[in-house]
Amino acid sequence: MKKVFLTMWLAAGIAVCAYAEHPTAEHPKAEQPSAAAEAMTPADKAAGELQSSGVITAEEVPLVSPSIAFLFENGATAEEVEAIVKQAVNDAKAQGSTGEELAAKVKEAAEAHVAAKKNEHPASGSEHPSSEHPKAEHPG
Repeated sequence: MKKVFLTMWLAAGIAVCAYAEHPTAEHPKAEQPSAAAEAMTPADKAAGELQSSGVITAEEVPLVSPSIAFLFENGATAEEVEAIVKQAVNDAKAQGSTGEELAAKVKEAAEAHVAAKKNEHPASGSEHPSSEHPKAEHPG
C-alpha cells in the first residue's frame, strides 16, 4: 500500500511539472518583460545589435559602449549611432587598429559627429545682442 501511495504521489508530481513546462500553460512571468530587459538602455541595445550584426565582437562591446552612450546623450538617433560606429569600426579595423586604438577611433568619430551637429544648429542668440555692448560697438 505504501508503494502504491508513493507511486501515485510521484506520478502526480511529474504531471504537475509536465503541465507547468507545457508551452500553452499560463506563465504570468512570460507576459512581463524581465527586469534586465527593462534596464537595457538604448546604448546597450545598440551595442547588442552591432555585435549581433558582426560589426563589433563581444570583446569590443565594452570598449565602444561609452562612445555609443555619448552619442545617445547628445541626441543621436539609433540609426545615426549604428552608422557612425559601424563606419568608425570598419575604418579602424582597415588600419589594423584593435582594442584601445579602436575605441579611440570610435570615440573620435562620435565626438566629431556631436561637434558637427552643434555647429550645424547653433544656439539661438549666439550673436551678441546689442544690450550686452555699448551702442558704439553696434552702429546702427
